Amino acid sequence: MKKLFVLCAMVCAMFACSAPVENGYTVDVQFAGDMSQLKSDTVILSNMSRNSDELIEHKAVLADGKVSFHGDSIPTPQVFYVAVNDGKRDVRYSSVFVEKGKTAVKITLVADAHPVVDVKGGRYQTVSDSLKNIHKELNESVKMDSLLMVYSSKDATAEQKARIEAVHDSISNIVEEAVNNYIKTHPASLFALQATLTEIESLDIAEAEARVAAFKANPEFAGNRNVEKIESVLAILKSLQPGMQAPDFVLNDVNGKPVKFSDFYKKNKVTMVDFWASWCGPCRRFNPTLVEIHKEFKKKGFDIIGVSLDRDKDSWVKAIKNDNLKWEHVSDLAYWDCEVAKLYHVRFIPQSIFVDQNGIIIKRQPSEEEIVELLKANL
Repeated sequence: MKKLFVLCAMVCAMFACSAPVENGYTVDVQFAGDMSQLKSDTVILSNMSRNSDELIEHKAVLADGKVSFHGDSIPTPQVFYVAVNDGKRDVRYSSVFVEKGKTAVKITLVADAHPVVDVKGGRYQTVSDSLKNIHKELNESVKMDSLLMVYSSKDATAEQKARIEAVHDSISNIVEEAVNNYIKTHPASLFALQATLTEIESLDIAEAEARVAAFKANPEFAGNRNVEKIESVLAILKSLQPGMQAPDFVLNDVNGKPVKFSDFYKKNKVTMVDFWASWCGPCRRFNPTLVEIHKEFKKKGFDIIGVSLDRDKDSWVKAIKNDNLKWEHVSDLAYWDCEVAKLYHVRFIPQSIFVDQNGIIIKRQPSEEEIVELLKANL
């Protein structure tokens, strides 16, 4: 099911702009519907780059529900987000692919539901619409909204859930095939670039390198920050393949004492690095299973070092105690800016990597079922 949601998110992100007009770009945004949902009348259009040198951000005040953003030039086509600050954070209402030319974004706010977004642009809008329509028509044909209500019901049986998951998987495969076919026939397209960036962790290294080569051979992508980002991610992923030496690190434990990873894994036959956080629901739901796995294999030479992406120490320590996590725990309390998470290219949690007594990587991101088999094979 996760694969389908990733694909849908990637497809929805690929809204495009109109054909180039001179060197500048214009994005016209219109809000309609339940306007009471907006906590501010200041709209933000930004590429959300964490690199200050690459950040492009516009702010403008709505007038009759409308606002227009203009830029003299854009170095390379890229994804921007339309957002409004709710007093605590920037709430993203739409993604839009900005390039030279004009784009119109209409966002209709619906009470207690996701906003309806309509983007009018250029070259890649047709691609986006085609793929979205495949997904929409398939969902409507099986009444997916109703099936999801059944799935989330407390009365849903295991058999019902299994059947609904099978329908999800079937739709996922059809959409994935359509996406892959387009990428194969348009390897150096903006759509292929965004798809590669989204699914980079799941791609074969050789395939990802071939895609990068195609982008770099296309002058349209000269200086494109996403091509450069993919290259840097690939370098990290290549260093994290089975058989490679795991990057060493030092982080403080709950008492402020530094713990060196290489000192820790030398004590065990197999060590799991568990990236998690107290605020992560899936992490907390998996913890009871991990506790049982740790109990079963601890005496055979298995141990865990938990790297937390928390930012509040009290919440971190409380979760360790409440979940009965009796293994080593470290953190820099830097949230997603955790240096070790960056070192291991952690973009979602829970996530794990297994190493042997010499720090040689055995497996990265194994499933729950694979963890047990991995430990049986290596212990």
